[in-house]
Order: sequence, then structure tokens, then C-alpha cells
Amino acid sequence: MNDLTALGADLGALPEIHNLAHALAEHPDRLHVGPLIAPSRTAVVAGLARLHPQPLLYILPSADAALRAADDLRLWLGAQAVALYPASDALPYEHMSPGPVVLRQRLLVLQGLATPSAGPLVVVAPVKALLQPTLTPAELADATLTLRRGAEFSQDGLLRRLVELGYRPAPSVDEPGTFNRRGGIVDVWPMALEQPYRIEFFGDEIDSLRSFDPATQRSDQRLDAITIGPPHEIPLWRRNTALERLRAFDLGNLRPEARAEWDAAVEHLAHGERFEGRAFFGPLFREAAAAAGQTLLTHLPAGSAVLLAENQFLAQHAREIHAQAATQRQR
Repeated sequence: MNDLTALGADLGALPEIHNLAHALAEHPDRLHVGPLIAPSRTAVVAGLARLHPQPLLYILPSADAALRAADDLRLWLGAQAVALYPASDALPYEHMSPGPVVLRQRLLVLQGLATPSAGPLVVVAPVKALLQPTLTPAELADATLTLRRGAEFSQDGLLRRLVELGYRPAPSVDEPGTFNRRGGIVDVWPMALEQPYRIEFFGDEIDSLRSFDPATQRSDQRLDAITIGPPHEIPLWRRNTALERLRAFDLGNLRPEARAEWDAAVEHLAHGERFEGRAFFGPLFREAAAAAGQTLLTHLPAGSAVLLAENQFLAQHAREIHAQAATQRQR
């Protein structure tokens, strides 16, 4: 335990923090706290996190500010109690996809919020991250597999489901989002985890579950159950719906090179392959009514609180992002 962690344990005893936490619980609509100088904000958030029974979402204007706040909060609360929800560099309508590190962190936060936490939890996010779509809670639940040792589960059915979700077959599992089958053994690396899993079958019974080191291929301890989440923030298992919509578009006026690029993207989607720019096609996998549920906010458990740092800058930055997206859309 470092000095800040020990000091943070006493923050809740301060009358100001205790009263603020009580007001937050009793009057959750909106509270304005100020003036509050920048260096003290992290300590206040840490104190609230220790008293508030549900997760806190701490929103900051920029990616750099969110990264610094997350690092500082880990000193107060410990590394396991703080999660960074990053933003992709891409704007809406740009043919860019989030990198594996960003995607992993975002999915890790979604899965963490779906699992009850044993201690304080603060999710730190730049405002841009909240403006970028993600899976809905229902989609996340639909795309999450739980496997238990000794349970009956078709090996072929597991492989089909992994492909549907967007996992890629590979000669060896050496990066997240891939899987491999060797006889009665299936290796799979969930995107949100640091290590892959090795699943051994005896017929259609799960005989063994282990994590393993992808560099050495050596297995670690036996596990009673594992959870495999989706490898994307797009419900790729609905690709048939998306492909039907894509093929209905009138492409007669496209230049030959643009048409070739479009056809290549459709082919990638048809085979469930990852490619640069796949996020551009994300809305085609959903019904319009689902669009309202595509943000991190819908994943917060009941009773969670949202903390806003520098409201005026948050609103200004959000307007700038929307303006940039509108310009990109018109190109």
C-alpha cells in the first residue's frame, strides 16, 4: 500500500467529502461543486469512490487529461479500482478502425461494468470516447460465452460461434481476437484479456480449461470457468442483415477504384474478417431504434454517478467533434 492509498482511506472521514457523497446519493439529478482547483479534483473523486456504492464515471475534456487523471486515481485507489475508457482517433464516417489496444481497453471496461465489483470503481473517459458508438448491453450479453469445466458443449458449435462473433482462425494464437483448433483442443484469445485460453474437449465435454502464455505455449493453472467476450464493438453476428443492406445500395455512379474498394470491404464482411475501416459500416448491423443505446452510459449500473470536469470545455469539445464529423460526412 503506497502513502496515497493509505491517505485515501481517510478521505471519507472528512465532513466535506462525506456530505458530498451523501448529497450525491440523495439528490442524484445534478450537483455543482466549485470552485475546485484542478490539483484537488483527483482526491475528491477518490474520496467519493470510496463512499459511493456504485461505479463512478469521470469525464474529462481530452485524452491526455483522462490519461493523467486515471494514473493519479490509481495512486489513491489502487490499480484495480480504476479503468480508462479511451477514444479511437477516428471520427464518425472516417474509414479508420480503433487499434487493438484501444479496442481491448474499451471492451474490458464494458465487461467490467457487467460484473459486480467488490470495491470502488472509477471509469475515466475523455468526452470523445462517449460520442463513439459501442455495443449495447444486450449485444454484449448476447456475444458473451461462459464455459465451465465438465459441461457439455459442442466443439464444432463453439468454433461456429467464434467465427460469428468475429474471431479469426489462425495457425497459432499469438494475438487477441484469434483462435486455433488442434484435434480436441481449442485455443482462443478474448480481445479484452491479457492471455489466451486453452480449452480441451473429451468428446463434447469440456475436460480442461486453462490460460496459457502465447510466447511459450505453456499452460497456467486450471480454471473452473472462463468467459469469452466479443472481439469487436460491432455486432458482426448480424452480418447477413448488413450484407443485405449493403448489396441494395445503388453503386452505379461510383468510380472504378471506389467500387473496387467497396466490393473488397463487402467481401471482408461476408467472411467475418477484420479490416481497416470496418467501423464505418457499424450502423448497418443494427436497427435504427438501437442507435440510442450505443454508448458507455447505458452500461452503467443503476445508482452510478457521472462526474464532469470543466463543463464548459466538455461542451465545447463535444461541439467541435460534432462539427468535424459533419464536415467529414459531407466529403
